[in-house]
Amino acid sequence: MEISERYKYYPDKNEIDAWVDKIWEASENVKYTAEDTGRSFFGDRFGMTYLNPAMIKFTIEGMDPFYCAWFAPISGPRPLVAFVPGYGGEMVLTPSASVQNYAVLSICPMGYWTPDGVPHEKLEENSDWPVFPDTARSKGEKGYFEWLLQCAVAVKWAWKQTDAVIPNRVCFHGTSQGGGGSLLLASVFSGRGTRCVMADEPYLTDIPLADFRGAYHILKRALKVMDEKEFWHYIGLCDTLNHAHRFNFPVLLTAGTKDDVCPPETIKNLYGKIDATKLLFEMKDRGHGYNRDFDRLMLSFVTMYA
Repeated sequence: MEISERYKYYPDKNEIDAWVDKIWEASENVKYTAEDTGRSFFGDRFGMTYLNPAMIKFTIEGMDPFYCAWFAPISGPRPLVAFVPGYGGEMVLTPSASVQNYAVLSICPMGYWTPDGVPHEKLEENSDWPVFPDTARSKGEKGYFEWLLQCAVAVKWAWKQTDAVIPNRVCFHGTSQGGGGSLLLASVFSGRGTRCVMADEPYLTDIPLADFRGAYHILKRALKVMDEKEFWHYIGLCDTLNHAHRFNFPVLLTAGTKDDVCPPETIKNLYGKIDATKLLFEMKDRGHGYNRDFDRLMLSFVTMYA
């Protein structure tokens, strides 16, 4: 199928809104527990005291447990800054916002990281996690539906920590899948608390144009077992391009001109569809991965809009 034809089968705005509302409603109604495990990420190394986050274990009924790192502010309540990981599912600690005395929640959904190691039995071929192809294979009922649901539950838990957090407002950020996931979460929380979103070299963006290049190659395994038109319809649920109409908050995007994992032209197309305060920071000769430039820009956006 030609690239231009793939967009014809994408869900329309009403279908996107309905999918988002379903995630929101599920996050309101699921039964879950949140437990401070008492375990430390750092121990007492490096003299880390207030930068040593609590390890919170979330268990949602019918799903595997997942973990978050919780940086309570030194004094509060303060705005919440939420971070989500790249496709490796790694737990990434982001103390830079904590140093500025924000409440920071680093979320690692789907149980792809645990304090006792990586659950290798969840990996598919080539050691890839199944969340992206599962979105299409499940017709939008699993994959990023559950990923976003778990993140939403964690954010709402943080809002309940009223001594530390100003409720009903949140900023999202991340790199790669974390960038795309942040944009999707900002869509879920649009009109419900999103203050701004900062997406570094975002994945999950303009999937037809990506054309199975770079990190998008894993979608071939879903396409193999689905009708092609149906595949493009359901994978479109988690394409940030289809959520741009919901972006009524400031958006920061970055793109590396030599990024062959998340092609920069896909990010530029998303930027063109956003009708809100926005910034595209193009990094000349930059490949894919975490970078210091984004960290500084992220903090600037949080300072202005949180």
